[in-house]
Amino acid sequence: MNFPRFTDKYEFGEKIGEGVTSVVKVCFKKGSDSPLIVKVMKFKDTEEVLTEVNEHIIHQKTSHENIVKCFDFIAEKETHITYLV
Repeated sequence: MNFPRFTDKYEFGEKIGEGVTSVVKVCFKKGSDSPLIVKVMKFKDTEEVLTEVNEHIIHQKTSHENIVKCFDFIAEKETHITYLV
């Protein structure tokens, strides 16, 4: 089964922040000029991926003016990187 890679759907923009475990960048959905934000995190094991999946699920269920809305989650097994858009 082939899953989409981040670069199949999005293009990177400038880096806007960096933490201990992740980098935050501007990105654009291909074919769109509207900027989005992506959290890029390298993972070592399945537990870290599950933590990111849970964060995505919580964000999708939450609706508040002070909490960002998540649109997409991509995990690339080959590169060991997750993308939270």
